[in-house]
Amino acid sequence: MIDRSLIKRFAALIFVSMVAAAHAAPVSYQGQLTSSGAPFDGNVDLRFRLFEQASGGSAHGPQIVRNNWPVDNGLFQVDLDFDPSLFDGRDLYLEVRVNDTPLEPRQRVTATPVAAFALNGNEGPAGPQGPQGPSGSDGAVGPVGPQGPIG
Repeated sequence: MIDRSLIKRFAALIFVSMVAAAHAAPVSYQGQLTSSGAPFDGNVDLRFRLFEQASGGSAHGPQIVRNNWPVDNGLFQVDLDFDPSLFDGRDLYLEVRVNDTPLEPRQRVTATPVAAFALNGNEGPAGPQGPQGPSGSDGAVGPVGPQGPIG
């Protein structure tokens, strides 16, 4: 079993390109677990969640659970299929839990996935409304219409 006080990890988030039909591909997460300084071998329960802050704060979207996940020579890889709408331009932080123990610090996830909207000409999320611009000049006078009936 993993010594909870000695859990260490090296993690990298790799964002893969878009798949057809404007859906973002899963995020591929790679991690490394050690126990007492040696690579861990065995199965663990993994939980992944996105937050707006490096610590504290509330979670965004559902928790992704991978129970009894294999770890070989300390290494594991898992695809995380977060809802693409969660990636709306702000930085988020990925919390990883191993056997219900949170690994710290949370991993920063930059706004890079939003760039995937540009790959196939797919419209991304709408930005905030900008300020109203100045009034324009009056346009040219239009043609005079026919005279109405005499009353």
